[in-house]
Amino acid sequence: MGREEGGGSSPPSEEDRLAALRRYAVLDTPSEQVFDDLAGLAVRLCGTPIALISFVDEQRQWSKSRVGFEAVETPRQFSFCDRAIRQSDIFVVNDASRDERFAASPLVTGPPGIRFYAAAPLVAPAGEALGTLCIMDRVPRELTPSQAHSLRVLARQVVTQLELRRRSLELAERERLLRTIFDSEPECVKLLDSDGSVRMMNRAGLKMIEADSLEQIAGQRLYPLIAPEQRAAFVALTDRIFHGETGSLEFRITGLKGATRWLETRAAPLRDEAGEVRALLGITREITERKKADAALRESENNFRMLFEQATEGIFVTDPEGRFVDVNPAACTLTGYTREEIAAMTVADLVLPEEVPRVASAIAELSAGHVITGEWRARRKDGCIYIVEVSAKRLADGRLRAFARDITERTQLQAQLLQAQKMESLGRLAGGIAHDFNNLLTVINGTADFAIADLPDAAALRDDLEQIRLAGERAASLTRQLLAMSRQQILKPEVLDLTAVVRRMEGMLRRLIPEHIDLAFSLSDPLGSVNADPSQIEQVVLNLAVNAQDAMPDGGTLTIETRDVDLGVGSAAHPNLAPGRYVLLSVRDTGMGMDEGTRKQIFEPFFTTKEPGKGTGLGLPTVYGIVKQSGGGIWVSSEPGKGSTFTIHLPRVDGVPREAPSAHPAVPVPGTETILLVEDEPALRALTKRILHSAGYQVLEAANGLDALRLAEQHRGTVHLMITDVVMPGMNGRELAERLSRFAPRMRVLFTSGYTDDSILRLGVLDDASRFLNKPYTPSELRRRVRDLLDAPKP
Repeated sequence: MGREEGGGSSPPSEEDRLAALRRYAVLDTPSEQVFDDLAGLAVRLCGTPIALISFVDEQRQWSKSRVGFEAVETPRQFSFCDRAIRQSDIFVVNDASRDERFAASPLVTGPPGIRFYAAAPLVAPAGEALGTLCIMDRVPRELTPSQAHSLRVLARQVVTQLELRRRSLELAERERLLRTIFDSEPECVKLLDSDGSVRMMNRAGLKMIEADSLEQIAGQRLYPLIAPEQRAAFVALTDRIFHGETGSLEFRITGLKGATRWLETRAAPLRDEAGEVRALLGITREITERKKADAALRESENNFRMLFEQATEGIFVTDPEGRFVDVNPAACTLTGYTREEIAAMTVADLVLPEEVPRVASAIAELSAGHVITGEWRARRKDGCIYIVEVSAKRLADGRLRAFARDITERTQLQAQLLQAQKMESLGRLAGGIAHDFNNLLTVINGTADFAIADLPDAAALRDDLEQIRLAGERAASLTRQLLAMSRQQILKPEVLDLTAVVRRMEGMLRRLIPEHIDLAFSLSDPLGSVNADPSQIEQVVLNLAVNAQDAMPDGGTLTIETRDVDLGVGSAAHPNLAPGRYVLLSVRDTGMGMDEGTRKQIFEPFFTTKEPGKGTGLGLPTVYGIVKQSGGGIWVSSEPGKGSTFTIHLPRVDGVPREAPSAHPAVPVPGTETILLVEDEPALRALTKRILHSAGYQVLEAANGLDALRLAEQHRGTVHLMITDVVMPGMNGRELAERLSRFAPRMRVLFTSGYTDDSILRLGVLDDASRFLNKPYTPSELRRRVRDLLDAPKP
């Protein structure tokens, strides 16, 4: 009646199934009447002497309820239920002694001598098979349709009872947790009825009112404890809460044992499922010390006045309606009005008209005791619009006080950051276009290589093919620039010393930079390490140096600097870098410089100030992309006629730079192994097969994952290596490798892709760089990587 795992959608994994079983917390628990009754009912309905409600964990079958069966546990390898939980419906064994799956089981050959077995899986709501409701007999027999129906119904009842049991345990645990939180809360938490009588109060609250227990004050009003002059306000607050509002209040109480305290309560309505207010929920804290501090503050008003007058931030004090009662000199400077002029105004008079509704809302919040912070657009007396950051609160005497500072410049920096993010989006778009070229470039370059190799040196066609090969290399370089600009290239980071990188480039830079430009270095040694791709960092230095050279047609000085820097919290120059340790790399020239309009666009793709035909507009966007992908930041400072400075910050890391690895041999050793090639692009598949054949390998080719599985199963010999594209329709390369590893565990795998770092990471194949080859690749690169993998030590 049932079927074992096969076609259709995949069932939950064993890990998920065991996790679900643990959530029900049923293993190794005492018997429970409701489950015993269901097992007994199965015996009566099905006419068998044995019925079990069992659960299967990692090692065993454990029975919660047993009728006619003594053993509580059975090893899983002998368990009938281990088979049954893999079924979608009833699992039946009519005669176990004749069934090759169970004939040798001790449960069949010895006591209790099982012959007949039928079970319905206990399937949780999420689809996990937890165990079975099974019936057994010591003689062979058939399961009737009526008995099968009964088993299904009873199995569902077992699951229903398991769900009820789980939810009851969860509710009990939640109740214990809430009670623990309630009693351990350091502030008073209370529930009051509409007449102010106490329904609940935690230990902190009982301590505040000096009650020994909840029973001492349960059902009694709190009003008598409140100072007479504040009782009416407390009653009014209670009434507002029961009308659906929220509120807060400061008041003084005298405890049951005579101690006096100041308290502040924040209250909200507690509603039932129908939305009706059933109680007042109040959170109260003692503010006696704060009240004392407020009194001391009032006593020191003269000292405060001095600070008030000398503060660099604008300080505004208003009455509860928002009319100004006092401002300091900094507030006058901020707004452009005199103190006398401000005294005749309200907060609404200073802000832009569209901000006025927020003013009323903010004043209401402050009057309720809340502290607010926010940004406001305001207008100075001279008409200039500026942005002000405000932090405000209510003072003890009911007045409102706000600190304000001009953040217009900071907001402009944030706008620049948004502009940079916009350019990142444009870069990602350009990167998306670049991906599709990788397969084509691999075919073009590889085919050209083969054609060139087959021609004699003097062949007339050889020059044409060399031009095709050169154009392909330039296209590949352009693709890499687009990916770098969009921060989607696959980096190979390592621990670097930037000073060492620049010094290795010094000879090349001196040959590159014309003699009328002085090349200077200011390199720190020792210098902190960074984690970056060395070839990409070299490209950054080279691009910036060439850019600086072009900015100095009449000569000048080009200075490259490295040093360690520490950025603190709130560094205004670097608003989008986290505080911490960085390594600085700067390239400074004394050339023409740039105006503000040019500075805003220099990192935009394809923007260039050079004449047509002399610039692609990808150099600086490429630098920007590399730096951002390496976790750093780049800024430019420049003015017309005063040169430009490009400053890069890369996060400093622990670690020591390693020495450069030795180069691979130019010509890999040919091989004779068998390689399974999986590539969905026909032209690239044909080229790759040709490359491998030319190196002596036997090649099995497949256009997709399903073809590859079929070839591997049919192949009689050993498949030593699989080369597979990562992103393919139907089944990706990682999934294919996992499925093949089940019957070819020693087969090596080389992944290839023309997609980006993000795509490859998402598919999980960059755990070992030696197993990945990025497109476009050359025939020699492919041969070398294949040979390296085949010659690597066995795992």
